[in-house]
Amino acid sequence: MTRVIRWVTKKLNIDPGDYCSFIALLIDQQIDQFTAQLQAYLLNSTSYHDLSQEKDYHNLMGGLLSPLASKYTISSNKEAGLGRCDHILTPIAGRGDHAIIIEYKVVKDKKELAPIAKAGLAQIQDKQYEATIKQQLHVKKMSKISLAFFGKQVAVYYEIM
Repeated sequence: MTRVIRWVTKKLNIDPGDYCSFIALLIDQQIDQFTAQLQAYLLNSTSYHDLSQEKDYHNLMGGLLSPLASKYTISSNKEAGLGRCDHILTPIAGRGDHAIIIEYKVVKDKKELAPIAKAGLAQIQDKQYEATIKQQLHVKKMSKISLAFFGKQVAVYYEIM
């Protein structure tokens, strides 16, 4: 007996331009707008059952960032400065001059969102995650971003240099 397994695919009404506009906010240093769009995505497209640990958010963000690999070297949990940063996006020479450092935090109480996001930005500074980026002479701008998550909620602290 032969069994035939058919994969049913359903056409999704996702406009690639929406994704490009969303990720362009990050690249264009419009962090507040990027965070608002990320918040909308979390509310409408994720389950809180799937998002409980830092690695869950790290992997979610890694998937969102992965299409940028043609313009950026994307480092994940790689040693940088005095520690390991969650994501560092270093522009490929000739394809950009804006580097992005992102740290993720997860809190157990909604009231901790803002303070922990702020602490994540301090961690980026204290651990000197930008050390490897500073060696890249073509990098002229840098965004340091800390995102704190609680279920489907996100808070951000950032610095643009």
